[in-house]
Amino acid sequence: MLKIRLKDLRSSVEFTENGLNQYTSLNILNTQEKTERTRVTKKWIKVGDWFPKRVGSEIKPSIELNSITWPGNQPFPPLGRPARRFFNIATLNEAPYVMYRPTDALTGKCNYPATKCRVVYNATE
Repeated sequence: MLKIRLKDLRSSVEFTENGLNQYTSLNILNTQEKTERTRVTKKWIKVGDWFPKRVGSEIKPSIELNSITWPGNQPFPPLGRPARRFFNIATLNEAPYVMYRPTDALTGKCNYPATKCRVVYNATE
């Protein structure tokens, strides 16, 4: 599906010339400790949204964040630049949204528009 536009009352679906969904929206989750009676558990809490935003004639990614629990159970990020920056993204392997393909045999790189990822399987599967 290339250059197709579908609209309903809630959202819009439009594919780019590369076949990517122009209007992908994601929930941003954070693991936070919650105390229930005398037991401390970790729960996934929605802390924001990543969504497309029209800026003039362009669509650009936008982020809205609420409160995040940072390392050390702190309400603010650590001072200075963190040693590592990365995202852990969890998703289901469900075509056409997520499709795993082997990397290029010669270069070891992914073909556009793919990105290399590390697949970790859930032990309950």
